[in-house]
Amino acid sequence: MTAPQLPLGGASELVYPHLPLGAAEHQPFGKDCGMACVHALRPLRTVRHRRLEHGIPNCRQLTSNSMGRNPARTRSEVISVALELVERDGLEALTLRGLGAALGVGHTSVYTHFKDKHELIEALVALAAADVLSSNVPIGAGPRTRLRDLASRARQSFTQHPRLAPALLQASGEVDSAVELSRAILAELKRAGLGGRRLIVAYRTLETYVIAMSIFDFGGAPHHLAIRVARQQSIDPATFESVTTEAAVEALNEEAYVAGFELLLDGFDIHDN
Repeated sequence: MTAPQLPLGGASELVYPHLPLGAAEHQPFGKDCGMACVHALRPLRTVRHRRLEHGIPNCRQLTSNSMGRNPARTRSEVISVALELVERDGLEALTLRGLGAALGVGHTSVYTHFKDKHELIEALVALAAADVLSSNVPIGAGPRTRLRDLASRARQSFTQHPRLAPALLQASGEVDSAVELSRAILAELKRAGLGGRRLIVAYRTLETYVIAMSIFDFGGAPHHLAIRVARQQSIDPATFESVTTEAAVEALNEEAYVAGFELLLDGFDIHDN
């Protein structure tokens, strides 16, 4: 089986857009490309945009206003600032004490909403999973289109928040929105006609691919692209002579992600009905 032919424009030309809000909608490929495409894929909303839509302040807003005498913070505010800290310092640097300081409250106040760091991490994963579920795919779209959209949104989430990728390994299987996302994937696989053992294998394969690729590509953030450049140059400089910059590596990562996911869909014979 050969990888699908990708357009000269790279991964951003596919129906897995990692483009800023307001980008032009993508047109469908011709039949010769072998991929069913979304006819109108609207710009994606990131976790950051979701916070703004609901009026949840960011870390700077809370910090600048929190040194007064109002220690009460909502759960949404705590999650918002925690995400800001992870983006700035990384997941390992996140502590309840440091989070309390950023909020302008004692660290014990954070325990009002979360019993420990693990529970807080699960809340961050839940926020990302909920964003992935907010699809703009038209009602009536086929299972391949919907699965492609879910994979695209997962990738977009980690592109916007690369330092959140390791959180996938620390969260349990009891995060409501993550469970809902898994059920959505299973539903589309069933719509594609899969059942029994083949259904289970297809689900695990697609889930593992999306998560593993995200962790592999973003796990070293914010230096993940520089790390990949160095690694490829140490393997074979001549072969990778066209991807010696971080921008080129990022484009290659996205192209490989799309190509791999399409191959998996082909392998399990998943098509739009």
